[in-house]
Amino acid sequence: MKTLLLFISMVLITPHLQASLDVSPISGTKKIAITLSELNSHAKIELLDQQGIILTSTKVKSINYQSIFDLTVLPEGKYFLSIQLGTKEWVQPIKLEADKVNIDKNAIREYFSPVFHSNGNKLDLVLLNQFLSPVEIHILNENGQAVFNEKLGSVLRVEKRFDLSTLESGTYTMVVNAHDRNYYHTIRQ
Repeated sequence: MKTLLLFISMVLITPHLQASLDVSPISGTKKIAITLSELNSHAKIELLDQQGIILTSTKVKSINYQSIFDLTVLPEGKYFLSIQLGTKEWVQPIKLEADKVNIDKNAIREYFSPVFHSNGNKLDLVLLNQFLSPVEIHILNENGQAVFNEKLGSVLRVEKRFDLSTLESGTYTMVVNAHDRNYYHTIRQ
């Protein structure tokens, strides 16, 4: 992909992450310009179709990033651009038409991923659920069978500590479902 230096037309500032981003259509084309600046950690950019299938994924390892995403090979329809930085994810809906791209910058959504911290046989989970969506937590064994399930309802903040000492040796997967998204964490016992 070609790199293009752009002036930022609309910037979303995230003070605690010290990052800014801009996603803009390039007039008269089926291309979008993406600019990330002042990154203090690695970022990941993904383009997804309406079913959530990842069409392309790019890892950003530099402080500043500018790129053009050419969408001319894609059929008309609705797509999503996901930009993940630390525990935050921005999702920008994109509408692809026959000869142009429409982006409503007011439709961008910001999500917070759960934070996991292990200390011996204890696992701490913290999640800010800003959309007050129902939260479900599952721990699955190596065969995909649930060994733990919990439904929390619509809570703003989840802070839970799990005692893993009763689990048998093996690899487990914690699945946290919040704001219609699944987050995964691997547990090795």
